[in-house]
Amino acid sequence: MSRKTAETLKRQWDMLRIIPQEPRSMTASQIHDALVQRDHSDLDKRTVERDLKSLLEKFDLHVDKTEKPFLWSWRKDANFHYKPKLSDSQGIALLLAQAHLRTLLPPQVQRDLQPWFQMAHRELSSGAWRDGH
Repeated sequence: MSRKTAETLKRQWDMLRIIPQEPRSMTASQIHDALVQRDHSDLDKRTVERDLKSLLEKFDLHVDKTEKPFLWSWRKDANFHYKPKLSDSQGIALLLAQAHLRTLLPPQVQRDLQPWFQMAHRELSSGAWRDGH
């Protein structure tokens, strides 16, 4: 694999990890800024916009074009087989946070985190963690 291809793949993979699930969303500029923070420092916003258009054709992404700037998100019912998986440690941390912070987190934060809690539960209940514990 060429260096340029590897960089493109890593950038697009990082984009998929950055994009939130509906109802939350991000603009291309916000995604660009997040990528720059992840060591994609020589990246321009137009490249991000081209990548988003390409990823929209291949993944369960949604773009809200009702106002500008456009808002990007994973669809609420996205097939997360394509989305990066949580490690066992990440899943455990999320489920512990859900259990122990339930009374401390504001309702909106709990709603925003619910897709992550569900993903953690699914992955831990179907993986090696379940078999060993």
